[in-house]
Amino acid sequence: MLEAFDVKAMGAKTSLAFTTLAFVAVIAGSFTYLSVCGGAPGLSFCPAWGLVRRPTFTAAAPRCLAALGGGGGVQILGAKQTFLPPDALLRGTSNYGSGQRMERLGHKLLQGQPITVAFLGGSITWGRGGYEGGSFTNRFTEWLNATFPHPDHRVVNLGLPAVTSALFAACYDTVPEDADLVVLDFAVNDGHVSPRWREKLGYSFAGGERRGFEQLVRKSLRLRQSPAVALLHFFSWNATRDKLEEEGYRPVGDSFFFRTVEDELSTIAQYYDAPVLSLRNAVYHLMREQRFGFQWNVSLHFAKGRSAEEMEVLKQAQFFWDENHPWDRTGHRAMAELVMAAVSRGVQAAADAQLSQLARVGALAVGQMTAAARSKLAEARPLVALPPLPPPMVTGNYEANATSCHLQENFQAVIGTLQGFKYEPRAPDEETYVAQKWGLTADQPGAWATLEIDSGLGGLSGKLKSVQVHLLFLRSWGGMGRARVECAKGCRCKSQQLDGHWDRQATLTDLFSLEVSPHAQCQLKLTVLEESSSGNHTFSISGVVVSSVDAKMERGKVGQWEVDTLDSMLP
Repeated sequence: MLEAFDVKAMGAKTSLAFTTLAFVAVIAGSFTYLSVCGGAPGLSFCPAWGLVRRPTFTAAAPRCLAALGGGGGVQILGAKQTFLPPDALLRGTSNYGSGQRMERLGHKLLQGQPITVAFLGGSITWGRGGYEGGSFTNRFTEWLNATFPHPDHRVVNLGLPAVTSALFAACYDTVPEDADLVVLDFAVNDGHVSPRWREKLGYSFAGGERRGFEQLVRKSLRLRQSPAVALLHFFSWNATRDKLEEEGYRPVGDSFFFRTVEDELSTIAQYYDAPVLSLRNAVYHLMREQRFGFQWNVSLHFAKGRSAEEMEVLKQAQFFWDENHPWDRTGHRAMAELVMAAVSRGVQAAADAQLSQLARVGALAVGQMTAAARSKLAEARPLVALPPLPPPMVTGNYEANATSCHLQENFQAVIGTLQGFKYEPRAPDEETYVAQKWGLTADQPGAWATLEIDSGLGGLSGKLKSVQVHLLFLRSWGGMGRARVECAKGCRCKSQQLDGHWDRQATLTDLFSLEVSPHAQCQLKLTVLEESSSGNHTFSISGVVVSSVDAKMERGKVGQWEVDTLDSMLP
């Protein structure tokens, strides 16, 4: 933990090492205090950056440590007040590991260099519930620019509603190759593909449901800059309660602390020495006590007919926007603070390492150096060499490199001939393409559409006898029909049926996978069937992904986009 030292108060209680370091500061670092610290109250010395060159310090750390930090434990640099109590912030980092990659990130920030941050996740990362402009990605971006200002910082939000980590593992080409920090938010959506069984050792890591996540972690760690990779786990109180059919599937009873997949995902993170940031660990007991700001009994999304005064109180008291998404002022802010705290810890570790290096050189040697030499010394500390990436935790689960993804706007490029299908939005009044929920939709039996894909992956499929084609289609409890998918030209596959109906009162994007022979001009055909579980025939498809069989994207729900339409969630 990096602390601010008062040189006058050290006296006899200070060890010889720190006395020497203080002397170094007086001789070599006084210009930093006078020009940068600006006489911060109660602070005589800024040890973290005392010998860093002046322009860099001014750009990277405009305040002294006393103003940046907030006291003991894991704190957030630059935050005068946090939403999460200090003990909750500490609990929220359920695993930090060696912190080597976070320290490298901190070193760049200390040197005043710009960084690139990539957020990957579902609708929470995309911003659902952050409707006052304070989604956790926006809050983190504002903090980064305020605490370590640089015009070339880049924060990329790759959140996509209703997807799991398996899709990102296959469609990774949108992630910046020069990322310095990658944050993965999949504890909710990956929970929808949890198996109902466990292997003999009690885990499900060998199944396709977890293989995709491990591949995503591996691809992130392998990026050019060897970025820090952190898992950010969201937790829903109401989603972890029982839902009984006789109660209309309303949440009842207690929340179960263990009813989440984050412990399985965290095991993968621990294997790769990646930090784990757990909202559950941070706030569970605050929710159990119904602490103001951490309440869960009303869903703001469905809070209708209340006065402006009542709504303002709810917006300050409630943690969730709906069952599966955090609210702007509370839940999103808490998630942002967990990421801020992790980055702050990396900065502090980098600053401590610089201090240790200067202490080893000694006061006399540093005092005799020119300003340029002192600056070079501070910057020349070699970064800790990262260990090589270990083999996959699940034997043979190496990341697949051959993929072709056609999602969102890119889906239109593979749409062929249409008969009774239309490519249209389900929510046309929304502002963004993602929020408008575009899809290729039909509602009459006999309607058909073709998809023109390259199942040979541009020749990258090599000698594979088959590849996986993953169809993203809509499932809901009302009005949905069935469709047949078959290989019409070029490629070969087994004809199969997709059922858009289920009994659960939720609308989700599902993932259906089929094996297809490689061919540069593969034509798939979808036909709406007369048979229907719901009595209706609406069928909608929104994307197609082609990958090598190593991608292990097995059939399962992709993630939740819309939630149960309950007016409230009273216990």
